[in-house]
Amino acid sequence: MPDRLKSVEVRFFTDLHDGPYGLTICVADPDGTKVELYQVARRPRGEGSTVRCRKAAPARG
Repeated sequence: MPDRLKSVEVRFFTDLHDGPYGLTICVADPDGTKVELYQVARRPRGEGSTVRCRKAAPARG
């Protein structure tokens, strides 16, 4: 995922890392708003993984 985002010049706030929801990365949307993307860690009963997104708090500075 990070390589694909870098190829289209997305601004990164954090690198890909293990977070409380699974693999997590914080990037800027086209307006500069901080967005946290995460891939849910293993789900119960073999349901597979899902990529989810939530809007993070506004960036400061």
